[in-house]
Amino acid sequence: MQEQSFIHHPSAVPVKMVVSDSQFPLPTIQVAASTGVYIHTASSYPLNSCVEVEINVQSPAFFAKGYICSCEPVADGIGYQTGVVFDCPETAFAVRMIEQVCHIEQYRQQVCSTEGRELSIDCAAAEWITHHAASFPELHTI
Repeated sequence: MQEQSFIHHPSAVPVKMVVSDSQFPLPTIQVAASTGVYIHTASSYPLNSCVEVEINVQSPAFFAKGYICSCEPVADGIGYQTGVVFDCPETAFAVRMIEQVCHIEQYRQQVCSTEGRELSIDCAAAEWITHHAASFPELHTI
């Protein structure tokens, strides 16, 4: 799998993920060509299952449907690195945008704890964009 093409969801931002009650038709997942989001989860998820992802970085929460493409135990043995891919270009674009918001929020929290600076979300966004936006991965559908 192309590690650089996956966005690592920041652990400082809450995310919920559940296997969908109604499984949608499964697309063919080309793992080597896929891009998506890695989410640290407490439990493992069945490969190729359809999941509903809820990200609570703003109100209202963001929801998306995706598919599990990988689920590997993390090195410290606490949880799993779970790969989620998306089959709709609009969903992939929206996920990339909300993940940027998540990374900006993590940056804001990190600056507060390490530098003692209280940044507004707008100031944090401006700083984060200057330093990190150019290297933020694109998301492509499966």
